[in-house]
Amino acid sequence: MEFSMYPFPTQTILRQPEVCRITRLSRVTIWRLERKGDFPPRLRLSSNAIGWRESDILAWINNRPEGLASPGQQACPAVRVG
Repeated sequence: MEFSMYPFPTQTILRQPEVCRITRLSRVTIWRLERKGDFPPRLRLSSNAIGWRESDILAWINNRPEGLASPGQQACPAVRVG
């Protein structure tokens, strides 16, 4: 039996650079889709931090029809890690 210090299932929170990388959408495109109700809502993590539930992002990707990307849609610029 695996022991967890949390009495409830934990969810992974993805920060904006990760969401941009996974979805291949720019920050502005994500913001526009959110405003239209076509993208999972962001979570306010602190006064200067936002994120999304990984499960919400993966569900959005899996439910999105193939080839629905808008013409000229740009991915987020490369993000350095580490």
